[in-house]
Amino acid sequence: MKRKSILMIPLLSVLVSFGNAQSNFIANSGAEDGNTSSWTTFGGGSDIKSVTTQSHSGAYSFLSTDRTQFYHGPSINIKPLVDNTTLVDGERYTASVWVYHNESEAKKLHLNIKQVDNSGTNYNKLEDELVPPNQWVKLVRHFVLDVDASLSSLNMYVVSSSGQTFDFYSDDYFLGELEDYTPPTSSTSSDFIKASGKNLVLNGSNINLKGINITVPVDNGNTAQDVWDVKSISLKDFKNIKSLGFNSIRLHLNYTIFEDDNNIGVYKEDGWHWVDRAIGFAKEAGIYLLLDMHAGQGGYQSDKSQGFTAFWDGVGTAPYTSNQQRLINLWGAIAQRYKHEPTILGYDLLNEPRPNDSEEWISYAEQIIAKIRTQDSKHLIVLEVPFIPGYTMRTVSDNNVLYDSHTYAIWGYSTQYSPHYGNEGQRWGAYSNTNPLYVNGSWNVVWEPEDGGTPPANGQPFNKDFLEMILVDDILEFANTNNVPVNVGEFGSVVETFKNNVGGLDLIKDTYKIFSGDNRYGTKVNNFYFTYQSSVFGLYKNWTGFQVDEAVVNSDLKALFKGSIDDTNGSGEDDEDSDDNSTKDTTAPVITLLGDTTLTLKIEDTYIDTGAIALDDVDGNVTDNIIVTGTVNTQVIGTYKLYYNVSDSSDNGAIERVRTVNIEAKDDNPDDGDGDGNSEETDLKLEFSWENYPKVSVIGRVHKFQAKVYNISEVAALETKLTIELPDGATFHKGTKCSLNNDETSVTCDIGKVPANKRRSRTIFLLLNKGGELGIDAKATTETDDSDEDNNEANTKLNVSEDADLSVTVHKQGKARVATALKVKLVTKNRGPAFANEVTSVFVIPENADFVSTSSPECNHIEDWDEVYCEWGTLDKRAKRTAYVYIRPTEKGSMTLEANVENTDENDSNKENNSATQTYMIR
Repeated sequence: MKRKSILMIPLLSVLVSFGNAQSNFIANSGAEDGNTSSWTTFGGGSDIKSVTTQSHSGAYSFLSTDRTQFYHGPSINIKPLVDNTTLVDGERYTASVWVYHNESEAKKLHLNIKQVDNSGTNYNKLEDELVPPNQWVKLVRHFVLDVDASLSSLNMYVVSSSGQTFDFYSDDYFLGELEDYTPPTSSTSSDFIKASGKNLVLNGSNINLKGINITVPVDNGNTAQDVWDVKSISLKDFKNIKSLGFNSIRLHLNYTIFEDDNNIGVYKEDGWHWVDRAIGFAKEAGIYLLLDMHAGQGGYQSDKSQGFTAFWDGVGTAPYTSNQQRLINLWGAIAQRYKHEPTILGYDLLNEPRPNDSEEWISYAEQIIAKIRTQDSKHLIVLEVPFIPGYTMRTVSDNNVLYDSHTYAIWGYSTQYSPHYGNEGQRWGAYSNTNPLYVNGSWNVVWEPEDGGTPPANGQPFNKDFLEMILVDDILEFANTNNVPVNVGEFGSVVETFKNNVGGLDLIKDTYKIFSGDNRYGTKVNNFYFTYQSSVFGLYKNWTGFQVDEAVVNSDLKALFKGSIDDTNGSGEDDEDSDDNSTKDTTAPVITLLGDTTLTLKIEDTYIDTGAIALDDVDGNVTDNIIVTGTVNTQVIGTYKLYYNVSDSSDNGAIERVRTVNIEAKDDNPDDGDGDGNSEETDLKLEFSWENYPKVSVIGRVHKFQAKVYNISEVAALETKLTIELPDGATFHKGTKCSLNNDETSVTCDIGKVPANKRRSRTIFLLLNKGGELGIDAKATTETDDSDEDNNEANTKLNVSEDADLSVTVHKQGKARVATALKVKLVTKNRGPAFANEVTSVFVIPENADFVSTSSPECNHIEDWDEVYCEWGTLDKRAKRTAYVYIRPTEKGSMTLEANVENTDENDSNKENNSATQTYMIR
């Protein structure tokens, strides 16, 4: 990002870093300068062209024209990236492309990968989208590479649907690793939003959260990959949310992204990457994140009975206490990783908890809070009221808590006309302040104005006073009785209430007025609209969100968020009494200095300003507008001050921030590297371990090792290096800033400077070529005197199997619907270095499904057991076999797919991956 003002002093350079961009493995990604080298047309056909008639960026794009088959499209060979280990088996990558066509109607385009290996030829769909005409649309997918030594071909390509041969453009292809983010290792209390009486404060100023929910799949059977497939967790969507006037996002979490039920307590790096990306996007968009555990271990609770049963029913016996303890432990791990990250505003412990009684939830929540506080004393805790009838609420002992309730006005109103809730064509009634209907204590309509007559004495008018009454009962009275801040984590109404003349816009407007303090207590309520995408309540009604097609948007609601709707009910009639000041910007931006506010340099040192960031409730990230005044002259001893100022678009000026730079004389005895002339010593501590997945490693596998070098002293360690001694049976594959030494028996990794009380990490990959127990030694060294070299060394041991390693996975392909044939993919692999003889895979037909057929000749349906047996014979090392079975679900509800694999040799070193299950919902 570019500064508006840079100090014009020759001795002063300004450097601000906002993270590293993704590196694209595709060299010629956009046909620039008319170049189509390395690209071919998939399946033959006319050559791909480079044109200037359309482009997503730059001047050129690829044009696929004169297509005679639907499968003709741009293709690039990516196998060389596997050969040179740029792409590594088991790692997650991002693939994307921008596509465009000018047909008269929307057309579907597909981003695929063709893979050829010992298992045969596989056509793997990464992503497809229905692309509107004359609009650039991004196809994007985050996927885990699954290849082995038998790989002979790997191509990424774009095609249309069967029978479609229209011309289309493509541009800005991307294939690369996930966005780079490292959690900060230090912070100050003033960086964080915290509770203060009924308010939230940041840096001494009040802040009110006006946010929106981003949802992820949370039903039982949804997998971590389902969460990864949510495309609206993107920079473009986060910036769109900011542009609508929101300052925060309630990001739903599903525990499966972090932890597998068959590998409890082992947190997946994949899950951290997912959250890391969201944090990076939020930082760049200038918006806060609330991490909301929407589905904890045991499943989504709220209105889902399975979540209650697996978490609360039968407390004191497994697996219920296990699931509760797992959630406690997971929050501890999240807090440990992100304790210094101020972009995260807080932790929402559990969405709509459904305990047996209120006290059970609050007492359990205090256990979670206690676990978090062992790691993180700064982040806000969000505690929801229990989602049960007749609940009661009390405060907890922690004083940095935001208390939360969800409200949907009256559920009958909020879901009327909605086919999703079985209310298609069914009207509950209209919301109005001027001519309201009346409801009784059961929230049923008892009188409507058009009925004539007199409103009933025992009814209540459904208007703003009614909405306030609900919020008083839910949260406002609690806030004022206990002097605590409150939040409504979910509120909203289905899209039909904005379209059927029932006052949907008016209701949302009045709700925001109440939130802004227009209520009997004058209390402001923090809030998050439900939801951004993928819901009948959504601003966008699809999983994709904003980045693909705004045609699915609730336009009236979007305009309301932007503050440009002036009528009361969407009818175009003016509301003469409306004076909504909630959109007036009176809050100044907040400047946060990056780095130290006071620092000392030696004369003739180079001063590099670490910069600052500025965030505004309305304008978002206004860092570019910061004006820096003052000078630093490192040629002259003295004290210098730099002044940081910024204003938002409404001319609200931020509190000025000041950085002090002291320039001192040089040391005569700079022997310890810290510049103070004292003979102080540093103290390095090394941790070295191997990644614990898979639990059993085998010959021929590249295994990942992690080294963490801690400086546990107050003195910087300079010229730090890490040396790893290679044992007999392991060779160096690659590593971060690491290289093989000339003796070929050791690896040295350059670490450089390790500041005081900081950590630096290096990742090393070793190829295992010998069985048995491997012991690997590592040592950290520094040019700075080290007071305790005993903790500079570490070692780890790894058991490497020489046996076969059979695994099986089972997944559905396509939508699971009653009475419709469902394709099931069964993949059997030998991941080990030894042959596996007489290998058999078994797929169990679910009880609520009928067998239809199998397309694999090696597989047969055994009617007596209602199982499909696939006899593969001998599987060579690294070999893979794929079978497809078709079943027909017979009823709605949960359906579990189960598969197993075994061999006659019994030489399988790792039995844990010999079986697999996946559960899906049948619609």
